[in-house]
Amino acid sequence: MCLYGYPDGSWELTLPEEMVPPGLPVPTRGINRRRDYVNRSDYLTLVAHHSDSWLMGVTFFLSTHLDAYQRIRLFDMVNEMRTVHDEFYLSYGLSWLSTFARYNANREPSAPTQENVSNPDVVSITHAEENVPPAQDSMQVLSAPNRDSRKPAKDKQKDNEVTDFCGSCNAPYHANAFWIGCDGCDQWFHGKCVNITASEAKYIEEYKCPDCIREVIGE
Repeated sequence: MCLYGYPDGSWELTLPEEMVPPGLPVPTRGINRRRDYVNRSDYLTLVAHHSDSWLMGVTFFLSTHLDAYQRIRLFDMVNEMRTVHDEFYLSYGLSWLSTFARYNANREPSAPTQENVSNPDVVSITHAEENVPPAQDSMQVLSAPNRDSRKPAKDKQKDNEVTDFCGSCNAPYHANAFWIGCDGCDQWFHGKCVNITASEAKYIEEYKCPDCIREVIGE
């Protein structure tokens, strides 16, 4: 069963609607399970909290179809209205609220601290410092977003891509294959492309690729 409230102030307890818009927030289920384990006021407080949460969820769901002006107006209307929790305490805990209000009204303002008494300009200096805008450097630091976060997804993928290619076949680097680097041109080659094996490379102190060798011999 669901309790329905209508704009004219009337209430009705009836079955929930079978067809609801997709994405509409669903009220909390199983709330009656705690009814027998807590006292009445705590249970009603829990119901009020869940009701406010559900109403705010429905409000935000419906506000997706409003423009900017209508959302601001809806925001003001929500803040002007009392919540279910407020209405509960106004009806159920009125004596507690009145006692709390009288206690706050009768409280004397706290005495100033010794630091403020010895230096009465502290308060004025503090307020003056609050009104001073931050320095230009700090504004730039706060407003400057992370450069990596501004990179498109494709650019981030490029950072992770392999940039080493075989100087002979132009194939990308692969960890499972044997590679050897030329000490003359700093290019990398597949071992199979230059006819060099890993066991042979152990005995080579300085390797030069075929192109560098041709330049040395003048071909």
